[in-house]
Amino acid sequence: MTIKSMTGYGSAKIETEAFIIKVELKSLNGKFLELKCRLPRNFYSKEVELRNLLGPKLKRGTISLNINVESKGVKNISKVEINIPLAKEYKEKLSILSRELGEENPALIKEILRMPEVIETKEKESSEEDWNKLKEACGLALLNFDDFRLKEGEGLTNHFMECIENIDSNFTVIKSYLKERRTFLEERVYGRIMENIEESLVDKNRLEQELILYLEKYDITEEIKRLEGHLVHFKETMNSDELQGKKLGFISQEIGREINTMGVKANYLPMQKAIVNMKESLEMIKEQVLNTL
Repeated sequence: MTIKSMTGYGSAKIETEAFIIKVELKSLNGKFLELKCRLPRNFYSKEVELRNLLGPKLKRGTISLNINVESKGVKNISKVEINIPLAKEYKEKLSILSRELGEENPALIKEILRMPEVIETKEKESSEEDWNKLKEACGLALLNFDDFRLKEGEGLTNHFMECIENIDSNFTVIKSYLKERRTFLEERVYGRIMENIEESLVDKNRLEQELILYLEKYDITEEIKRLEGHLVHFKETMNSDELQGKKLGFISQEIGREINTMGVKANYLPMQKAIVNMKESLEMIKEQVLNTL
Protein backbone atom coordinates (compact mmCIF):
# COMPACT_ATOMS: atom_id res chain seq x y z
CA MET A 1 0.00 0.00 0.00
CA THR A 2 1.36 3.40 -0.97
CA ILE A 3 1.42 6.16 1.61
CA LYS A 4 -1.42 8.65 1.24
CA SER A 5 -1.54 12.24 2.42
CA MET A 6 -4.33 13.29 4.75
CA THR A 7 -4.85 16.48 2.77
CA GLY A 8 -6.72 16.11 -0.49
CA TYR A 9 -9.05 17.63 -3.05
CA GLY A 10 -11.46 16.15 -5.54
CA SER A 11 -14.44 17.37 -7.54
CA ALA A 12 -16.94 16.07 -10.08
CA LYS A 13 -19.91 17.30 -12.13
CA ILE A 14 -22.83 15.34 -13.57
CA GLU A 15 -25.71 16.74 -15.63
CA THR A 16 -29.20 15.28 -15.83
CA GLU A 17 -32.21 16.53 -17.76
CA ALA A 18 -33.27 18.65 -14.81
CA PHE A 19 -30.12 19.32 -12.76
CA ILE A 20 -26.40 20.11 -12.82
CA ILE A 21 -24.85 18.34 -9.82
CA LYS A 22 -21.46 19.56 -8.58
CA VAL A 23 -19.57 17.79 -5.76
CA GLU A 24 -16.40 19.03 -4.07
CA LEU A 25 -14.30 17.28 -1.39
CA LYS A 26 -11.54 19.01 0.60
CA SER A 27 -9.57 17.68 3.55
CA LEU A 28 -7.06 18.85 6.13
CA ASN A 29 -5.20 17.03 8.92
CA GLY A 30 -7.19 15.46 11.73
CA LYS A 31 -6.69 12.62 14.21
CA PHE A 32 -10.15 11.25 13.42
CA LEU A 33 -12.76 11.59 10.68
CA GLU A 34 -14.68 14.85 10.89
CA LEU A 35 -16.99 15.17 7.89
CA LYS A 36 -18.79 18.49 7.36
CA CYS A 37 -21.59 18.31 4.79
CA ARG A 38 -23.28 21.12 2.87
CA LEU A 39 -26.26 19.75 0.95
CA PRO A 40 -29.11 21.29 -1.04
CA ARG A 41 -32.40 21.49 0.85
CA ASN A 42 -34.07 18.75 -1.18
CA PHE A 43 -31.29 16.29 -0.19
CA TYR A 44 -31.20 17.04 3.55
CA SER A 45 -32.86 13.71 4.32
CA LYS A 46 -29.96 11.86 2.63
CA GLU A 47 -27.17 13.26 4.82
CA VAL A 48 -26.90 10.23 7.14
CA GLU A 49 -26.90 7.83 4.20
CA LEU A 50 -24.25 9.94 2.47
CA ARG A 51 -22.05 9.93 5.58
CA ASN A 52 -22.34 6.15 5.85
CA LEU A 53 -21.43 5.84 2.17
CA LEU A 54 -18.36 8.10 2.19
CA GLY A 55 -17.07 7.81 5.77
CA PRO A 56 -15.42 4.35 5.51
CA LYS A 57 -13.59 5.43 2.35
CA LEU A 58 -12.39 8.81 3.63
CA LYS A 59 -10.84 7.20 6.78
CA ARG A 60 -9.39 10.24 8.59
CA GLY A 61 -9.09 14.02 8.38
CA THR A 62 -11.18 17.16 8.68
CA ILE A 63 -13.19 16.92 5.48
CA SER A 64 -15.63 19.31 3.80
CA LEU A 65 -18.21 17.92 1.40
CA ASN A 66 -19.96 20.60 -0.66
CA ILE A 67 -22.79 19.61 -2.98
CA ASN A 68 -24.45 22.12 -5.27
CA VAL A 69 -27.47 21.22 -7.39
CA GLU A 70 -28.45 23.77 -10.04
CA SER A 71 -31.89 23.61 -11.62
CA LYS A 72 -32.03 23.75 -15.40
CA GLY A 73 -35.46 25.35 -15.56
CA VAL A 74 -39.11 25.37 -14.56
CA LYS A 75 -39.39 21.61 -14.89
CA ASN A 76 -38.18 21.34 -11.30
CA ILE A 77 -40.61 23.85 -9.83
CA SER A 78 -43.62 22.14 -8.32
CA LYS A 79 -45.36 25.22 -6.94
CA VAL A 80 -45.35 29.02 -7.27
CA GLU A 81 -46.94 31.12 -4.53
CA ILE A 82 -47.52 34.87 -4.29
CA ASN A 83 -47.77 36.37 -0.84
CA ILE A 84 -50.69 38.73 -1.58
CA PRO A 85 -50.93 40.35 1.89
CA LEU A 86 -47.23 41.16 1.76
CA ALA A 87 -47.57 42.50 -1.81
CA LYS A 88 -50.40 44.80 -0.67
CA GLU A 89 -48.24 46.05 2.20
CA TYR A 90 -45.40 46.83 -0.21
CA LYS A 91 -47.84 48.60 -2.59
CA GLU A 92 -49.19 50.81 0.20
CA LYS A 93 -45.74 51.81 1.44
CA LEU A 94 -44.33 52.41 -2.04
CA SER A 95 -47.39 54.51 -3.03
CA ILE A 96 -46.90 56.67 0.08
CA LEU A 97 -43.24 57.07 -0.82
CA SER A 98 -44.15 58.11 -4.41
CA ARG A 99 -46.60 60.78 -3.15
CA GLU A 100 -44.10 62.11 -0.60
CA LEU A 101 -41.42 62.42 -3.28
CA GLY A 102 -43.82 63.77 -5.88
CA GLU A 103 -42.78 61.04 -8.30
CA GLU A 104 -45.05 58.65 -10.14
CA ASN A 105 -44.02 55.01 -10.31
CA PRO A 106 -45.54 53.37 -13.43
CA ALA A 107 -43.55 50.18 -12.80
CA LEU A 108 -44.94 49.69 -9.30
CA ILE A 109 -46.04 46.07 -9.89
CA LYS A 110 -42.58 45.09 -11.15
CA GLU A 111 -40.98 46.69 -8.10
CA ILE A 112 -43.33 44.82 -5.77
CA LEU A 113 -42.63 41.49 -7.44
CA ARG A 114 -38.88 42.00 -6.87
CA MET A 115 -39.37 42.49 -3.14
CA PRO A 116 -38.21 39.71 -0.78
CA GLU A 117 -40.63 36.85 -0.11
CA VAL A 118 -43.38 38.18 -2.41
CA ILE A 119 -42.89 35.28 -4.83
CA GLU A 120 -41.92 31.86 -3.52
CA THR A 121 -41.09 28.86 -5.66
CA LYS A 122 -40.83 25.35 -4.31
CA GLU A 123 -38.70 22.76 -6.04
CA LYS A 124 -39.86 19.23 -6.55
CA GLU A 125 -38.67 16.68 -4.04
CA SER A 126 -35.64 14.75 -5.22
CA SER A 127 -36.39 11.43 -6.85
CA GLU A 128 -34.57 8.12 -6.48
CA GLU A 129 -33.00 8.78 -9.89
CA ASP A 130 -31.71 12.16 -8.65
CA TRP A 131 -30.27 10.47 -5.56
CA ASN A 132 -28.51 7.84 -7.69
CA LYS A 133 -26.99 10.59 -9.84
CA LEU A 134 -25.83 12.40 -6.73
CA LYS A 135 -24.16 9.22 -5.44
CA GLU A 136 -22.51 8.78 -8.82
CA ALA A 137 -21.11 12.33 -8.67
CA CYS A 138 -19.86 11.72 -5.12
CA GLY A 139 -18.16 8.52 -6.26
CA LEU A 140 -16.32 10.35 -9.07
CA ALA A 141 -15.27 13.15 -6.71
CA LEU A 142 -14.02 10.53 -4.26
CA LEU A 143 -11.87 8.88 -6.96
CA ASN A 144 -10.29 12.24 -7.83
CA PHE A 145 -9.87 12.98 -4.13
CA ASP A 146 -8.09 9.65 -3.58
CA ASP A 147 -5.79 10.24 -6.57
CA PHE A 148 -4.82 13.61 -5.07
CA ARG A 149 -3.99 11.94 -1.74
CA LEU A 150 -1.87 9.32 -3.52
CA LYS A 151 0.14 11.94 -5.42
CA GLU A 152 0.75 13.90 -2.23
CA GLY A 153 1.68 10.62 -0.56
CA GLU A 154 4.48 10.03 -3.07
CA GLY A 155 6.15 13.20 -1.84
CA LEU A 156 5.74 12.06 1.77
CA THR A 157 7.29 8.68 0.95
CA ASN A 158 10.35 10.31 -0.62
CA HIS A 159 10.65 12.67 2.34
CA PHE A 160 10.47 9.84 4.88
CA MET A 161 13.03 7.74 3.01
CA GLU A 162 15.44 10.66 2.82
CA CYS A 163 15.11 11.32 6.55
CA ILE A 164 15.44 7.64 7.51
CA GLU A 165 18.55 7.31 5.32
CA ASN A 166 20.04 10.32 7.08
CA ILE A 167 19.28 8.76 10.47
CA ASP A 168 20.80 5.46 9.29
CA SER A 169 23.90 7.26 8.06
CA ASN A 170 24.47 9.04 11.38
CA PHE A 171 23.61 5.85 13.25
CA THR A 172 26.45 4.12 11.40
CA VAL A 173 28.76 6.94 12.50
CA ILE A 174 27.70 6.44 16.12
CA LYS A 175 28.41 2.69 15.99
CA SER A 176 31.81 3.35 14.43
CA TYR A 177 32.77 5.46 17.49
CA LEU A 178 31.91 2.84 20.12
CA LYS A 179 35.46 1.52 20.71
CA GLU A 180 37.00 4.98 20.48
CA ARG A 181 34.42 6.32 22.95
CA ARG A 182 35.10 3.51 25.45
CA THR A 183 38.82 4.28 25.41
CA PHE A 184 38.05 7.99 25.85
CA LEU A 185 35.81 7.34 28.88
CA GLU A 186 38.34 5.00 30.50
CA GLU A 187 41.14 7.51 30.10
CA ARG A 188 38.99 10.36 31.41
CA VAL A 189 37.98 8.48 34.57
CA TYR A 190 41.51 7.21 35.22
CA GLY A 191 42.96 10.66 34.62
CA ARG A 192 40.62 12.31 37.13
CA ILE A 193 41.45 9.74 39.77
CA MET A 194 45.18 10.18 39.23
CA GLU A 195 44.80 13.95 39.59
CA ASN A 196 43.69 13.53 43.19
CA ILE A 197 45.35 10.33 44.43
CA GLU A 198 48.93 9.15 44.28
CA GLU A 199 49.30 6.16 42.01
CA SER A 200 50.95 4.11 44.78
CA LEU A 201 47.80 4.46 46.89
CA VAL A 202 45.40 3.30 44.18
CA ASP A 203 43.78 -0.12 44.62
CA LYS A 204 44.00 -1.49 41.10
CA ASN A 205 41.26 -4.09 41.59
CA ARG A 206 38.87 -1.56 43.13
CA LEU A 207 39.65 0.90 40.35
CA GLU A 208 38.89 -1.70 37.72
CA GLN A 209 35.56 -2.55 39.35
CA GLU A 210 34.54 1.12 39.56
CA LEU A 211 35.54 1.64 35.96
CA ILE A 212 33.39 -1.30 34.85
CA LEU A 213 30.40 0.09 36.77
CA TYR A 214 30.92 3.52 35.25
CA LEU A 215 31.09 2.14 31.70
CA GLU A 216 27.98 0.00 32.27
CA LYS A 217 26.08 3.09 33.43
CA TYR A 218 26.79 4.81 30.12
CA ASP A 219 26.56 1.73 27.94
CA ILE A 220 24.28 2.26 24.90
CA THR A 221 24.27 -1.29 23.50
CA GLU A 222 20.58 -1.85 24.31
CA GLU A 223 19.58 1.52 22.84
CA ILE A 224 21.45 0.66 19.64
CA LYS A 225 19.63 -2.69 19.33
CA ARG A 226 16.22 -1.15 19.95
CA LEU A 227 16.87 1.71 17.54
CA GLU A 228 17.90 -0.74 14.82
CA GLY A 229 14.61 -2.57 15.32
CA HIS A 230 12.53 0.62 15.26
CA LEU A 231 14.12 1.80 12.01
CA VAL A 232 13.37 -1.54 10.35
CA HIS A 233 9.82 -1.41 11.71
CA PHE A 234 9.34 2.11 10.32
CA LYS A 235 10.39 1.02 6.82
CA GLU A 236 8.18 -2.08 6.95
CA THR A 237 5.18 -0.05 8.06
CA MET A 238 5.66 2.38 5.17
CA ASN A 239 5.19 -0.54 2.77
CA SER A 240 2.39 -2.30 4.67
CA ASP A 241 -1.20 -2.82 3.49
CA GLU A 242 -2.74 -0.71 6.24
CA LEU A 243 -3.21 2.93 7.16
CA GLN A 244 0.27 4.00 8.22
CA GLY A 245 -0.11 7.49 9.70
CA LYS A 246 -0.86 6.71 13.34
CA LYS A 247 1.50 3.75 13.48
CA LEU A 248 4.37 5.72 11.95
CA GLY A 249 3.71 8.37 14.58
CA PHE A 250 4.03 5.83 17.40
CA ILE A 251 7.21 4.33 15.91
CA SER A 252 8.80 7.77 15.48
CA GLN A 253 8.14 8.41 19.19
CA GLU A 254 10.02 5.21 20.06
CA ILE A 255 12.88 6.19 17.74
CA GLY A 256 13.05 9.55 19.51
CA ARG A 257 13.15 7.88 22.92
CA GLU A 258 16.21 5.79 21.99
CA ILE A 259 18.00 8.71 20.33
CA ASN A 260 17.41 10.92 23.37
CA THR A 261 18.73 8.25 25.75
CA MET A 262 21.86 7.83 23.65
CA GLY A 263 22.29 11.60 23.70
CA VAL A 264 22.17 11.63 27.50
CA LYS A 265 24.63 8.73 27.81
CA ALA A 266 27.04 9.57 24.97
CA ASN A 267 29.53 11.86 26.79
CA TYR A 268 31.57 11.96 23.60
CA LEU A 269 31.44 14.99 21.29
CA PRO A 270 31.82 13.29 17.85
CA MET A 271 28.99 10.91 18.79
CA GLN A 272 26.81 13.73 20.13
CA LYS A 273 27.10 15.62 16.85
CA ALA A 274 25.73 12.60 14.98
CA ILE A 275 22.90 12.32 17.52
CA VAL A 276 21.94 15.96 16.93
CA ASN A 277 21.74 15.23 13.17
CA MET A 278 19.51 12.24 13.89
CA LYS A 279 17.20 14.37 16.03
CA GLU A 280 16.91 16.95 13.26
CA SER A 281 15.85 14.31 10.72
CA LEU A 282 13.43 12.74 13.20
CA GLU A 283 11.71 16.09 13.81
CA MET A 284 11.18 16.42 10.07
CA ILE A 285 9.56 12.95 10.06
CA LYS A 286 7.30 13.80 13.01
CA GLU A 287 6.13 16.97 11.31
CA GLN A 288 5.05 15.16 8.15
CA VAL A 289 3.66 12.07 9.90
CA LEU A 290 0.86 14.37 11.07
CA ASN A 291 -0.11 14.71 7.40
CA THR A 292 -0.09 10.96 6.71
CA LEU A 293 -3.34 9.02 6.42
